[in-house]
Amino acid sequence: MTIAFAYNVKKELGDGVSTELDFDFPETIEAIKKTIESLGHTVMEIEANEEAFEKLKNKRGEIDLVFNIAEGLRGDARESQIPLFGEMLGIPYTHSSPTTHALSLHKAMAKLAVAGAGVQVPAGVVLEPGGEEAQTGGLRFPVIIKPNAEGSSVGVFDANVVKTREEMSNRIKETRGQGFAGNLLVEEFIDGREFTVAVIGDEEIEILPVIEQKFGFLPTGMQHIAGYELKWVYEDALKNLCEAYECPAILEPSQQSG
Repeated sequence: MTIAFAYNVKKELGDGVSTELDFDFPETIEAIKKTIESLGHTVMEIEANEEAFEKLKNKRGEIDLVFNIAEGLRGDARESQIPLFGEMLGIPYTHSSPTTHALSLHKAMAKLAVAGAGVQVPAGVVLEPGGEEAQTGGLRFPVIIKPNAEGSSVGVFDANVVKTREEMSNRIKETRGQGFAGNLLVEEFIDGREFTVAVIGDEEIEILPVIEQKFGFLPTGMQHIAGYELKWVYEDALKNLCEAYECPAILEPSQQSG
């Protein structure tokens, strides 16, 4: 098969919170390309930039499948861009649909969807710029503050878990000052175990082994959250990722049902 490999490449290598944090390093992209080629396929590289639609359109007669790991460029539905191009051009693609991608990146909408399916979710409010404190009167502390439409724990720091209204007000201002001018999500904080559950399929689904996030490698006193520092500072420093994850997670049968 001829596989169009759609990706966004990380080019910003400076300090701080990069706007390309979700993107992949060139080494990662090359490794995936070589793996696909080792399986006997021809790879056509498609960087998911502003020219991506035209590239796919011009080559659609040659493409059998789009292997999509792209994050998209702008907007709160940016992860939907390559899947939408696939839908428009009639090219099969891997991973989730445009609707799923758009919903999952928008935290508040994702909460509404899973709550509608009967899953319990923490109480929370979406804060539009201005008048934040007046919108959070019904929440119980501690709370956690998150940018509403970012992935990879961008903007979610240890200091975003706050215990008082004064701390919350200060942290909201600090978060705005870091460049997160859009909506923020403030939720009642739940302290507990954290899991990742991957699913493959559509009509018929397969649930992959549950992964548990470990927190023992964090400095003493840090919140047990899979935030920015955990993912991009402390986890990156580990020599063995088994220190960061338990797979499969150790669960009772009753915890895996339902």
